[in-house]
Amino acid sequence: MQREVELNKNANWRDLFKTRNGRHATFIGCSLQLFQQLVGINTVMYYSATIIYMSASVNFGATLIGLFSIERIGRRLLALVSVAGEQSCLLANQTSCTNDNDSFWSDDFCPKTYASWMPLLGMILYLFFFASGMGPVPWAVNSEIYPHSCREAGIALSTTVNWLSNCIISLTFLSLLEAVGTAGGFLVYFIFGLLAFLIIFLFLPETKGVALEDIAEVLEQGWIVPCKSSCNQDEHDLDVLVDDTDD
Repeated sequence: MQREVELNKNANWRDLFKTRNGRHATFIGCSLQLFQQLVGINTVMYYSATIIYMSASVNFGATLIGLFSIERIGRRLLALVSVAGEQSCLLANQTSCTNDNDSFWSDDFCPKTYASWMPLLGMILYLFFFASGMGPVPWAVNSEIYPHSCREAGIALSTTVNWLSNCIISLTFLSLLEAVGTAGGFLVYFIFGLLAFLIIFLFLPETKGVALEDIAEVLEQGWIVPCKSSCNQDEHDLDVLVDDTDD
């Protein structure tokens, strides 16, 4: 630990790009932090105050589930399930926004159709999937994936990417709605989510149970995760999740 502290004193963000493993780790870490925001989570957090108030317990409970599950079922599968769930909710909300105005709530109108509950339910489930997966996973992966000599620089860079993308999404959300409408806005974040799922599936290796000293060996296997090994690992992790549910 003392040696790592000494190495980090002289490290800077440029050192991340001097080695193959450093570039690989930086790509994975920054991509996770970027897509954590590009799926639109903070547009929900900032502009849906009533929904957030109603679903605070869901968000808190799902976060606990994610924290306790990340070492059981792994970072990779948890992230994939989280993004897939988020995208299902965004697609449902996008579909509901194409309905007529009789399906929307307002100060002086309470719709009676079942479709009127879809946006509310979709947002609550969206928060559940985010908080249980893409909320904690990027931070966990970034804390372990960088080389010892420049871990602090890597975490700082990925955190900067997270907050910059957060700022951009938050500042452009209302303009986006004016340009493409509510349904179009959900569709844009849905497309970002599809890209996030693809990048996680192709490039995020499973680091569950891997010592920090051995992360470099995982990254040396190549940028693209071998399909056979990744599918076998995901199937094993899914079996663990099912067994835990049965218990």
